[in-house]
Order: sequence, then C-alpha cells, then structure tokens
Amino acid sequence: MTFLENQNICTWLTCMVGFRLKLINAKNIECYAVRYLENNPAYTNPYIAELAIGPKNGKADYLIEIEIDHLLSKIVARLGYSLSEGSLEYEKRKLRYLLLNELAQAKEHNENIEEKIYSLYQTFNYPEDMSEFVQCSCCSAWYNDEFRERFLAFLTQEKNILFL
Repeated sequence: MTFLENQNICTWLTCMVGFRLKLINAKNIECYAVRYLENNPAYTNPYIAELAIGPKNGKADYLIEIEIDHLLSKIVARLGYSLSEGSLEYEKRKLRYLLLNELAQAKEHNENIEEKIYSLYQTFNYPEDMSEFVQCSCCSAWYNDEFRERFLAFLTQEKNILFL
C-alpha cells in the first residue's frame, strides 16, 4: 500500500482505523512502524518499536491482531489523537479516499478494478456518495468513459473535502 509511505497524510490513527476495518494488515503496520522510526530517529516510543519488531513467532493470528490493536491504541493515545466520532469518521473517509486513489493510480495494472471498488463500497457500508459511480461500474468499468469520469470526479471532490 503505497499511501502508507506518506506519513503526512497517513497517520497512526489512519493505520488504527484501517487495521480495525481489516484494510491494512499486520505486515503493513510493521512496515509503517519501521519507516516511522527511520524518519523520526529522535522519537522514542516503545509501542512503535514493538510494532516495528513484528509479532513473535508461534502466536495465533487472532492474538497477533489483538496485540497490534492494543499497541495501535496506545500509540494513538500517547500521540494525543482525538478519538471522537467525528475524528474517526474523518479517518475512515480519508482511508477510503486513499484506497480508491491508489486503485485509480494503478488502473493500468488493475484488471479487476470494478470488483475492488465494489468491495470497498461494501466495506464502508454502501456510502451514498459512492453510489453514483459504483452503479456505472457494471458496464466494464474502467473502460467505460462515464464510469471513469464519475470516479475521477469523485476522487477530486473527496480530496478537496478532506483538505489533502
């Protein structure tokens, strides 16, 4: 996930929300932690360091997920992120934009873009603002001009709303 490389846009709160939605996996979190420590060598946070090391061998997947979620919660709290409903909704919307934008950027290599977009549409509980272009996607999506125009217009609008 290339958007995880931009730590000005993708924050620890974004990572936590994405992990809880199962859109960002444990390996992505580990890589994010390593990059974070590389980019902030003077910053010490034992929770980030623990994520960077990765899970201990022999643990069941569900225990690893619980541990990562716990560490992400500690990091978010220590860094002072707001966990208000508004903040969490903003992060979900930002994450949705980042994932959709990544699909748009990779369109040349993305044969199943319609399915991936629809999967995100489902994951985010069928948001009304996406329905306009998702309904066009049944017509061989990316190769359909109407779909492509609506999708790109949606991304531009989302970027402006999110101030990215």
